[in-house]
Amino acid sequence: RLHSQTPTLVLVWGRRALRGALVIAALCSSLQYFYGQRNDGQWLHRWDVYHQVFGAKYLAELGYFRTYECTWEIDQQHAKHFAKVETMREISTLKVGKVEAIVGERDCEPLFSPDRHQQFVVDIEAMWALGGHSMWKTLFGDKGFNGTPFHAWVLLQLLRGSDLDYWDLVGLALIDVGLLLAAFVVVARVWDIETAAIAWLFWAANYPNDFAFMGGSLLRFDYIAMLIFALAAIKRGHWALAGTCVAWATMVRAFPAVFALGLAIKAGADLIATRELPNHYLRFFVAYTVAMLVMFGLSLTLAGLEPWVEWIANIRTHTEHTRGFRIGFKHMFMLDGSLSDDANFVGWAAKTANYRPRAAWFWFTVAILLAPLLLAARKLDAVTFTALFATGGFLLFTIATRYYYAMMVLPILIDRPLLRDRKHLLLTALLVASAVVLHALRGVNPHVPFLYNTACSALFSAWFVIVGALLWIDPELRDRPAR
Repeated sequence: RLHSQTPTLVLVWGRRALRGALVIAALCSSLQYFYGQRNDGQWLHRWDVYHQVFGAKYLAELGYFRTYECTWEIDQQHAKHFAKVETMREISTLKVGKVEAIVGERDCEPLFSPDRHQQFVVDIEAMWALGGHSMWKTLFGDKGFNGTPFHAWVLLQLLRGSDLDYWDLVGLALIDVGLLLAAFVVVARVWDIETAAIAWLFWAANYPNDFAFMGGSLLRFDYIAMLIFALAAIKRGHWALAGTCVAWATMVRAFPAVFALGLAIKAGADLIATRELPNHYLRFFVAYTVAMLVMFGLSLTLAGLEPWVEWIANIRTHTEHTRGFRIGFKHMFMLDGSLSDDANFVGWAAKTANYRPRAAWFWFTVAILLAPLLLAARKLDAVTFTALFATGGFLLFTIATRYYYAMMVLPILIDRPLLRDRKHLLLTALLVASAVVLHALRGVNPHVPFLYNTACSALFSAWFVIVGALLWIDPELRDRPAR
């Protein structure tokens, strides 16, 4: 009898050992991810904190386009910290020029009330006191604050009463760490510990999602935590909660609306097949709509509709051309000139010009790539379809900055037993392999456009092609459990 139980005991203890090893690996990678990757030896990401704080706190006075020039101009009237800054980017056009030409007429002070002007001066001093003084020579060459007005409203609530000293800002930056840890704890509860650990290991290894890029700043990861919470809520049947979470993600970053679009397509497929719309979809979209309206209303308390008008204009300018740090399938239609170094590199405006006559082919290819997933919408469960569509739609429809490819963790959270479903295990293994390849390529060729426009775009696109191929073979993405 003991002999007959031996295989079962081996499997049980083998799984426990695997679980323990995965948890230990995840804990070690967490330490490396959250603390080992730092910015100039400091945990606080001062460069991005400046954009988040000044962009949100003074949005009513400066809008999206005047943060740099007014920081420089008003400082010139007092401490002259930035006197050695020679060039600055005009955010409205993204063109870089001499500071005096960009600033032009000294007209920033009338934008502020006396109290707000004094607070602006104090905040400049506080930011200067954080150190990193050499960064100011290049920081004004970045592209400004790009969060939505609702994102600015949330930041403003967090910043109330803050003196912008180092530890105050670290405390606010730790909110992101708490949200991420909470999200993966929820994954461990709703899926299982193994899935949470494997998802986290990929998260920490996914090169475009390096913590040093956005970690140590303010509310840079809330959107992805909310999308993970939403998948968990759908899996547990809490559809209104899921709608609220996706509404938050949409209102702070806009592109997570692709998640809601995926669920709408799934609802439409079920409606066509059964001629009846299940009540849970209604709960999701009612909650999504109501939450969006409430958040939009809160954002209007900043300065009415004007910030939204400027934000749309700002994003339109930012998305007119790609940039070196961006990733997306559209880059496959811009492979012109040098791909691996600056020699004969085709610039961003030229890439856009080269893409335009190929746009029809791009959209035709997008339709081909999405077809297997759309045709499988009826057979896939809501969690699986939405996770795959949110990731695929994000990859295909946008050319997004590298750190937003935290989205690539979502397919690991489809509604399949990760360690017992061969197809799911294959797709996850390919994601992990892509992370390994990207780190290896970084060591061989660190040329930024090559790493992101070309390598990341090609690897993630190839992964989605494999997703489509598996869906053609089996629309339910099911396989016999591995023994």
